[in-house]
Amino acid sequence: MGENKKITWYAPAQRADMGVVRKQYSYFKENQLLIQTLESVSMAIMILNEQRQLVFANEAFMNLVKEVDVTAILGFRAGEALGCIYSDVMEGGCGTSEHCRECGAVRAILNSFESEQDVQECRITLKDNNQALDLRVLASPLKHMGESFSVFSSSIKLLIFYSNTWNFIHAANLLYFIHIIIPGPFG
Repeated sequence: MGENKKITWYAPAQRADMGVVRKQYSYFKENQLLIQTLESVSMAIMILNEQRQLVFANEAFMNLVKEVDVTAILGFRAGEALGCIYSDVMEGGCGTSEHCRECGAVRAILNSFESEQDVQECRITLKDNNQALDLRVLASPLKHMGESFSVFSSSIKLLIFYSNTWNFIHAANLLYFIHIIIPGPFG
């Protein structure tokens, strides 16, 4: 008798095929104005597909995850790219463990696919050194090429509230600008 193994405690576990992920990556890598805009900010930004997989990231995000080439982390989910200690607890990956139910990053991303911009806080405990990243995250819906995406930005929480507030005002303005660059229902 086969064992019925649970693959998720929270967010859907399904992933897009890597061919689809690479195609989605091409939507963004070919838009020079978008790339210049995303590279002009110091906030870590990634664009996620409906399965919460990374299809594009700016240099600030790449520096945060210590990667040189975005194609090395295409298809990863946020916690997998960041090195969250819980990202591989379940077969479904980031967002599917019992711990993920409390994760502000996953909640914000899921809410963005319900056509809501969302700001949350989260603490991601890192696998490699057991230290924590305290993040404020902003996820915003984006429609492009007939598909839904989430623009996910994060900043490491600073001790000075004003500085974080300024960063998120800047991020909100940037997301508005991105929606102008990429036409569509949310652009």
